Amino acid sequence: MPQPSSKQGRSRNRIRHRQPRNAQGNNASTLPSGAATDPESNPNELSGLKTSQRNEDQEVVGDDELDSNDEEGDEDVQVADEGEDKPKELSAKIKKRIAWMAELVQKEAGHVILTLDRSELTTTPFKVTWDEDDIKLLCSYNWQGANDGTNTIFVPGGPAKMCPNKTIPQTIDTDSGYQATDYNYARKPFDPFSPLFTALGVMNPGYQFWDVDVLADRNNLRILLEFIQGKANGPLRLNLHLVYDTLVLVRKGEKFWHRHSNVGIGCNFEKMFTEVEDGMEDATSHYRAIRYPMGPLEVVVRFEADAYYDEAASDELAPTEADAVTGALLAERPRFDFKPPVRFLQKGHIVPTAQMAELKTTTHREDGTPSVQCSDQLWFGRTTHLFTGVYRMEDSKGNILRIKYENTKERVKRWEEKNQDALRKLVDLL
Repeated sequence: MPQPSSKQGRSRNRIRHRQPRNAQGNNASTLPSGAATDPESNPNELSGLKTSQRNEDQEVVGDDELDSNDEEGDEDVQVADEGEDKPKELSAKIKKRIAWMAELVQKEAGHVILTLDRSELTTTPFKVTWDEDDIKLLCSYNWQGANDGTNTIFVPGGPAKMCPNKTIPQTIDTDSGYQATDYNYARKPFDPFSPLFTALGVMNPGYQFWDVDVLADRNNLRILLEFIQGKANGPLRLNLHLVYDTLVLVRKGEKFWHRHSNVGIGCNFEKMFTEVEDGMEDATSHYRAIRYPMGPLEVVVRFEADAYYDEAASDELAPTEADAVTGALLAERPRFDFKPPVRFLQKGHIVPTAQMAELKTTTHREDGTPSVQCSDQLWFGRTTHLFTGVYRMEDSKGNILRIKYENTKERVKRWEEKNQDALRKLVDLL
């Protein structure tokens, strides 16, 4: 099977064609199980929505962006969902990032062959909804934390367990040091979907992608939705690869390491209020690939799960999850060797999708602390449970005053209805 190409574009509405390179064959018998995405070869780039021409491959270029750090959940948020349709105010940091990305978008780009304004997008006639009965877990894994010269994942791995009943208040140090915003890109920048396909081969061997329309990370779909809503902040670049009939979206140009500068407490909040499962002490972030319908499209979405909440749902696995269990063989910025292939170790256990939880932090306000702005993140990741740590800064530390739990079904349903037009345009765009 031909290897997908990769070069990412950014969102302003241009599609560019890049100089194609020789596609490599793959011995995998199923579609994306063998599709490695090499951002340095044969790219189809999406950079906003400008399209440029360079032989056969396409790149989309756009001037809108969602900061990749938003996916981590370690940024404090004080904006209520009611204000989600308001454009973001640009900070000096974001303006600097926009200038940097504007240069990157143009790098090795061909001439523009199409400019698509978001006002020209049409809506699909199909309603786009979250159907709880039509979510399938395909695979899950954690990256090994040790830098031992290998690229090892734990399959099926597992998220940390949320422990919200600790004594309150709690004092937490502010975050400092480096953190990967996405270990898949940080560890395998030229082939970020290879760990997914490795885990898929273990948990669902022989799984076919013939009827899958889109394969993407959750944040890429959020980026495109923000472009459609007119809320994005600057240039963005996605690489587009069409592997048979499956569209694969790959990020390009992001900095996948984030340096915390003693401002927020999101990471330390997660460490304090979650519990690592036995045998997973050397695991980093937990990733899951789920499949669900988005209107007329069948999409596979990969996302990072912060934790699971075991009191929120039954421990009984859904049929697809049970099948995966029985079928499974079950300071400083680190420098990893990208070259070794991904290998897996049998560790962890499958946690039902219904137990996935998102963790956020927000500062306390005397006039009332608003809900965090993350409905799109919950919707694309099909995540029902939200825990928000409300804190006040005291003596350069975060003092957790309370933990707010929310079953987000009703909130996300309202968001879905409010943003139905944008969701239908996203489906039509894809």
